[in-house]
Amino acid sequence: MVANVLTAYRDIAKVRGEGYVSLDEGLSIISRHAQSLGYDGVVLFLDELILWLASHVADMAFINREGPKLSKLVEATSADRPVPIISFVARQRDLRELVGAHIPGAEQLGFADVLKHWEDRFHRIHLEDKNLPDIVARRLLKPLSAEAAAELRAAFSQIVRMRDETLQTLLTSDAARGMFEKVYPFSPALLQTLVAVSSALQRTRTAIRLLLQLLVARRNDLALGEVVPVGDLWDVVADGDEPFMDAMRLSFERARKLYTQKLRPLLESQHGVRLDELRNLPADDPKRTAFRADDRVLKTLLLAALVPEVESLRNLTANRLAALNYGSIQSTIPGREGRLVLERIRSWSAQVGEIRVSEDRDPIIQLQLTGVDTDSILERAKIQDSTAQRRQLVKRLLFARLGVLERDSLYIEHEVLWKGSSRRVEVVYANVRELNDDSLRARGDEWRVLIDFPFDEEHHGPADDRAKVQTFLERGESAHTFVWLPRFFNRQTKQNLGTLVLLDYLLTGERFIDHASHLSAVDRAAARALLESQKSQLEGTIGQALLEAYGVTGSSDRPNFVEGSHSIDQTFVSLEPALSLTPPMAVDLKDALEKIIGQLLSWQFPAHPDFEEEIKSSQIKKVCAEVLRATQVRDGRIIVAKELRPLLRQIANPIQAGRNDRGRCVPAGSSLAAPLRQAVPPRGLDEERCGHRPAPANGAHAAQLHRFTAQDGPFARAAKPDHRGVCGPDQPRVLSAWRTC
Repeated sequence: MVANVLTAYRDIAKVRGEGYVSLDEGLSIISRHAQSLGYDGVVLFLDELILWLASHVADMAFINREGPKLSKLVEATSADRPVPIISFVARQRDLRELVGAHIPGAEQLGFADVLKHWEDRFHRIHLEDKNLPDIVARRLLKPLSAEAAAELRAAFSQIVRMRDETLQTLLTSDAARGMFEKVYPFSPALLQTLVAVSSALQRTRTAIRLLLQLLVARRNDLALGEVVPVGDLWDVVADGDEPFMDAMRLSFERARKLYTQKLRPLLESQHGVRLDELRNLPADDPKRTAFRADDRVLKTLLLAALVPEVESLRNLTANRLAALNYGSIQSTIPGREGRLVLERIRSWSAQVGEIRVSEDRDPIIQLQLTGVDTDSILERAKIQDSTAQRRQLVKRLLFARLGVLERDSLYIEHEVLWKGSSRRVEVVYANVRELNDDSLRARGDEWRVLIDFPFDEEHHGPADDRAKVQTFLERGESAHTFVWLPRFFNRQTKQNLGTLVLLDYLLTGERFIDHASHLSAVDRAAARALLESQKSQLEGTIGQALLEAYGVTGSSDRPNFVEGSHSIDQTFVSLEPALSLTPPMAVDLKDALEKIIGQLLSWQFPAHPDFEEEIKSSQIKKVCAEVLRATQVRDGRIIVAKELRPLLRQIANPIQAGRNDRGRCVPAGSSLAAPLRQAVPPRGLDEERCGHRPAPANGAHAAQLHRFTAQDGPFARAAKPDHRGVCGPDQPRVLSAWRTC
């Protein structure tokens, strides 16, 4: 009052020297006055005294002059205090922690001695954090009436029916449901975070005051049954004073800069709205609600970067982030909120290198505060981003996931194992709309897999590629060709692909040093770590985009990385009009390719035997010898050596040449085995001739057996039967015509 209102009195007191008395004398006057009024003592609650000293910590002369006066509260130069003065001094800070390194060591020690002198005069009463809920319940959250208390209890009973994992995250390891109910609409996790944040960042505001600010900020939209999200703490903290410690001040400034320059613009771009526009929308507007949900997740990550030692913010996963901001993330399927959060964070991490997502099954999410500008490095390499480079990068990523060996050629041979038979297909990666008809046709009887680009030049889309295929089919053409027509990347995915092209270029060889020469050595190391993290996240994001584009994952109704240009059924096209392909149920691109090739070969060879493992020529010779040996005995049953029994089951059973009957070989009554009995001479067949072409009376069926035992592999090539529908002995490298045999 004297400083701000009665300023004239202050000036007069300074001139005459009679307006003020010393602290010691003043306390004596207060004591005598209290006695005259009949009081037995005076209690002083000094709440902001330490914070007042902390605000002058840079002025060592002030601290050395005013600090010792605290001892006057418990010690007096005279005994003229007829009633005791009991002082309670709130000590929010240990002032010794606030002395910066710029103060000489001698002065730091002197300051510590001054503090110790008056500090030892006081008894200490430690107020634990667990007392905060009781204080909050009485000072902030006291119900207005019994009816209001009943409504709060009913609302809380509904809230705690949430999933156990979510409830445990909000409770932390120290709290119980009773504590949660006491501080509702806050959560124990929020209080735990608040204590750490307010202790580290605030100069003049206490945890109680910050909680009050949260209630005031949500007074118009906080409904009964909601829980205040942890992410909302950022708003009341970011608008406060500068932190005490230099290190924390630097981290806080980096966090605030990261949010204003990268994170918030990222959300504004994704949601297509600016923050100042959102503030003019109603609180329940869908656009504002969606933006606020994502904003809270990012702000929770910022808080975790500032105070990572807090249990609630330690080892954050997507599920924990969703739980800490309970009610903000909405999912049509309960329990999938964490998955939605992870999808969003992966997309953000692809654009902001400071966000890191681990490769664990349940990824740990972190936000790194470095303050290094990586955008300038990317800007220097921007010329390297071209359509050709994007196509080449996508080809490399796609082929790696398909399991196809990348080569610098248009036609790439790819081997697959189908029903125990090694097969070859041609893989072509090209723009379908630019190909001529010859490029659409396969060479020979092998299949061609034609893979289209997941993007194209402006004004060209998937419809142009589909039109090219449709024109080919409408002319009555046919070919052993499968055309994989992906849905195109959306704008954000193409932007991410361009960034990945730059990162792939920069982080190869010594290029990074050349493009980051404007940074210091320390900043270059930090920048490289950020860019490597961003590259890793981008590769994962583009990998997910490839899955969705080529119809392996993702919903055509709600695409995340691609445009809804066509349905999954239009993605898999056969140029054989009689063959209709079914979209494969696959776990990855390699699995999808194998299943598609399986459909192609099954249509071409519908009666092909299904061997569990790859069949070798030497194995077939052994089985052949046993089957022929069985045809020589009267009852058609021979004992098979133990080591040959698995081969008999694996090979003879699928081709119906014989069966394993409790360790005995019995020739099957198939179209192959029956003629064998007639074809083999009574005196038998030498086992050494089993792999060579026999010349029995029924040559056609014996030739079938020979083709299983050809020296160049049992199923080296596939071919159609001759005009009679028979695979004769003049086709030694041909798989049996399983259509007719």
